[in-house]
Amino acid sequence: MCVIFYGVICILFTRGDYITRKILLPFVFSVLLFLIISSFLNYLSKPRGTLIATWNRTLPFYQKVEKPNKTFLQASFELPEYLLSSTEEIAVVFQKVIGNQLKVYLNGELIHVVGSESGNIWPSPIIVRLPKNVLSNQNSIRLELFAVMNYGISYLPYVTTLSEAQKISWLQGMFRSDLNLFAMGIAMIIAYIMFFIFGITNIPQRKEYLYLGFSSLFTIIGSFQFVFRETSGSVFLYMLFEKVSIALPALSATFIYLSINERYGKRIGKIFLNVLLCIPIIILWIIILPFENRIINVLSDVSSLYSLFLVGLTMWHVFRYKVIELVFPIFFLLMTAIQSTTVLLSKLPDELLLPYGRIIFLVFVSMEAVRHFKNLSKRKDYLEKENYIDQLTGAYNRKIIEKLDKNDGILVLLDLDGFKKMNDVYGHRKGDEILKRFSTLVMNNIRSNDYFIRLGGDEFCIITKSSDIKNQISRLYNIAKNEINLGFSYGIVDLSEYNDFDKAYMKADEELYKHKWSKKDQPY
Repeated sequence: MCVIFYGVICILFTRGDYITRKILLPFVFSVLLFLIISSFLNYLSKPRGTLIATWNRTLPFYQKVEKPNKTFLQASFELPEYLLSSTEEIAVVFQKVIGNQLKVYLNGELIHVVGSESGNIWPSPIIVRLPKNVLSNQNSIRLELFAVMNYGISYLPYVTTLSEAQKISWLQGMFRSDLNLFAMGIAMIIAYIMFFIFGITNIPQRKEYLYLGFSSLFTIIGSFQFVFRETSGSVFLYMLFEKVSIALPALSATFIYLSINERYGKRIGKIFLNVLLCIPIIILWIIILPFENRIINVLSDVSSLYSLFLVGLTMWHVFRYKVIELVFPIFFLLMTAIQSTTVLLSKLPDELLLPYGRIIFLVFVSMEAVRHFKNLSKRKDYLEKENYIDQLTGAYNRKIIEKLDKNDGILVLLDLDGFKKMNDVYGHRKGDEILKRFSTLVMNNIRSNDYFIRLGGDEFCIITKSSDIKNQISRLYNIAKNEINLGFSYGIVDLSEYNDFDKAYMKADEELYKHKWSKKDQPY
């Protein structure tokens, strides 16, 4: 990571302003934030007292269990002189204990119990007061750790004064369990806003807001296992929370990918969309079934790797479509996802940084989505006020052409096949309905910065800067045939090859009628 960061800094000082401003600065900020958070959490994890180091097994350790099980750990420690002579209360600090329940025995006496058979104790550090009437110079400490799925101790416990233990443990709890509660609240607000926007708007790419809403919702549900609980009510409910938290990050990552692609990329085919949605749903369905822990653990690893793949795929699309405003949050999310996946798969004792990546990404993406929605709404209000919107179809009318750069982009002329004949047979009311449905279909399947214009009657055009326009038009044609049983003819020209829009229009018109003539023997 440091080598990459050094290389980026060198490029910053040797390349032009455009790359510095648009790509590398967000990248550098994401790396800096990652290093700052990681360093801060490592700083909090440093022991502030006398380590208890002589255990009957190597610490730290992490172990997955195939069925509910207990493990016992034992150590001895000697109190330093400054603690023996201190008037303050003394405590032992367990910074991160993975399991459901922990019992602590000091010199043979049970002095502390935290959690239960359905508890979730790892997100918060555990402070155990050491009664002075039980303490001596030489002490033995025994731990009984119960787990349904896995158990472990991530850091060596240490003995210190109670005030010092509470101070540092409060910070650890705030940046671990409490942060997730905050993130869940933020995600709830984001989900509400996204669903609200989806419900009130009819702009193209409105599904972006639906996908972001679902991603936020699944993030909330999947975060329950990152929050400290003394009990979940029952072992069944604990296992349900655990299984859901394993599978839902994959669903959340899927909807993040869909939201980015919905707004900035081309529409995803139905087969690929179904595959994207089915994989995490199948993982969730399989995990919820009453399988052995061994199978659930394997599926947990599969889900983590699949989520990481989706985040990487999303980042690739961000760079492919040059979505500069999302470089920072997506790269930060990818780094935290890699770090957390590595920690879980390799059983390292480090802190999980993924919750930080999730919340920062969701906040940034949602703020950008809201900003985009506000801009589109302002533009729509302005165009309606200036009479640039066709009242029947909701498409732009031909007056908008005067406002556009007519020397850049692609012009696609569209003309519905057999519309006049259908209009004569079924009447103008049916014709108007077809024009509305066709316009809605096109506007829902082009990018938000493309222009769909009704030129008159059943003649339309699209002005776009898409680099894949032929495939896009072919897809539109298939959708139109399937949904309204009506095709269209088209002509495509590059506006940059003409200095005059009317000449470009005439060339596109020629191409359109060549296309229409080639289908003259086909039934409409």
